[in-house]
Amino acid sequence: MSRYCETAGNTNVLLQGQSTGLSSPGLLWGAGDNSSGELGGEYPVTMLHAIASNVTKAAASGDHSLYVKADGTLWAMGTGIYARGIADQGYHYPQAEQIDTGVADVVTSGHTLYLKTDGSLWGMGPGDYGQLGTGITPGLLPRVQIAENVAAIGAGATFSVYLTANGELWASGTNAYGQFGDGTTTARGAS
Repeated sequence: MSRYCETAGNTNVLLQGQSTGLSSPGLLWGAGDNSSGELGGEYPVTMLHAIASNVTKAAASGDHSLYVKADGTLWAMGTGIYARGIADQGYHYPQAEQIDTGVADVVTSGHTLYLKTDGSLWGMGPGDYGQLGTGITPGLLPRVQIAENVAAIGAGATFSVYLTANGELWASGTNAYGQFGDGTTTARGAS
């Protein structure tokens, strides 16, 4: 099991049990604002509480959290607008809902990317800056396949990066600070 501490802005924290010494490996803990149900249950969560067991990876954003369990299932909690890529503004999901199976990794920062064990890359949520690699798409996108043969993923607030198994680095979304590393500050839907 990997160790991690994932924070979301100034309001929430997710802790994997092995890194905190609080419990057995794979137990996911959370505390914070929880006003969107992003930590499960009702809000606020002022004491660390167990969210899920057998967790291998977790990701948090301001109003949603996602985690991958050892069996490869991807789960999401919180405002569905970002976590699930559906237009249900204002509604929150305080109980975790299964999103997909066969998942190896997940990252989120407003939009969500997840890598499946077959190497396919999927994304969901807002695409108005091109951050999902599907071009500039105003509004929300449901789950959409972005690429195949992917080895690693990353997400910033309005951009995404991924590395393919053959060593190609791809980036999409805003590039105002040159975060694509290509010598430009040009935004793009995929590059």
